[in-house]
Amino acid sequence: MTLARTLNDVRELKQELREEFSGRLQYDLSESREIRIDGFAFPDGWQHRSGGRHGPLLIEIPEKYPEHPPRVYIADDMRYNGSRPQCMAPARVDSTAEWAPLSLLGNQRAWNPDSDSLVTLFDQLERVLSNPIGIEDQKGNTGDSND
Repeated sequence: MTLARTLNDVRELKQELREEFSGRLQYDLSESREIRIDGFAFPDGWQHRSGGRHGPLLIEIPEKYPEHPPRVYIADDMRYNGSRPQCMAPARVDSTAEWAPLSLLGNQRAWNPDSDSLVTLFDQLERVLSNPIGIEDQKGNTGDSND
C-alpha cells in the first residue's frame, strides 16, 4: 500500500462526502487498513431489518493499493425492497458486526490504479446501490427470466 496515495485518497473522499453526507468517517491505515463510514443514507428501497435506511459501510484497503481495488462491505442485514441483491456476497463476521461484501466492479480489470481512487469507487458504490441488478428473493430466485 502506498501510504501517501492512500491518505490523499482518504482526504479526497472525506471532502467529497462532506458535501452530501452528515455521518462519520473513521479510518485505520496502519493495522486493519479499513475505512468505516457510519450513518450512510442508503438510496430509496434499501432498509435494514429494524426499518431504517441509514447504516454503516466498510472499505477494506488491500495491501497493494492502488494496484488492487478496495473491497466494500455493507451491513449484512441490509435489504433492497425486502430482498437480498445478488451483488451482496455471503456475510463476513468481525468482532463487532456482520458485513456483506458488495460487488462493485465486474472484474479487477475494471479498476485503473492510475485514474481510479476512493472517490471513483464511492461513485460506483452509489450507482450499484441505486440500481442493484439480480435481486434475489428469499427462496434464492433472482427474478430473471432464466430462473
